[in-house]
Amino acid sequence: MKYLLSFAGMFLYVYLVISVCYVNYVTPPIPLAPNLATGAVVTWFKIEIQAWIGILLSNITFMTLRFFIKNKVDYSQFLEESKKLPSIDTMLALHEAGTVFHTEFVPAYVSGILTLSDIQSNVVFPRILEASLQIVLFSACTGLTLVTVLIFVDWKKGPKTWKKIAPYVFFCFLIIVYFVLPALNIGIQVYEILLPSLDLKESYFESWLTLYMCVCIARIAEYFFKIRPTWIVDARIFMANRTLYEAMTSE
Repeated sequence: MKYLLSFAGMFLYVYLVISVCYVNYVTPPIPLAPNLATGAVVTWFKIEIQAWIGILLSNITFMTLRFFIKNKVDYSQFLEESKKLPSIDTMLALHEAGTVFHTEFVPAYVSGILTLSDIQSNVVFPRILEASLQIVLFSACTGLTLVTVLIFVDWKKGPKTWKKIAPYVFFCFLIIVYFVLPALNIGIQVYEILLPSLDLKESYFESWLTLYMCVCIARIAEYFFKIRPTWIVDARIFMANRTLYEAMTSE
């Protein structure tokens, strides 16, 4: 029954994607929308299809990197024994690492498409919202770069100098990805929401900015409820054991 529902869900997902593609095909360009509300709806359909394309490109990019560089992050060590696979070198075992990669790649791709689109010159678009979109693009690109390093660069092995500074570098990367960048975007969105003189309805992209704020909130929650109890604790144990081993071998 479980597999039957999964199969049916896959068909439903494909149907919805095709439906959105059809709507994008038959609707006129966004600048020709008769009013702002219609333009905002059409923009959201464009965002949906671009997000789907971004997921495809993200999977291709991730697996290409994985083909040339073995990922150093192994999420399977935190799985229950009953859920582990005979071979962890599969897409299922890479699901967690891939999800982290996709969470940064897709917003960067969608924000890039929106930034490069010609909608901005055809609609009343407050500069503060345009700056917010560019900040989202910068945050997602920065997060994507740091996450790629976290996944594909080994901080436990390498030259002696690298092993000495790598834990601090990677910890800073984690704080930037899971706290600094999300907190920055959340603060900007809250400021825009509370600013009386700013009418958020004047932008086609406010729905995208709000969605990204929700993603940032989930990022911070993920750090406290998932990253900190697992990876941070594991790193501390590894560092303590390595310090103890070096002290014993130096005597």
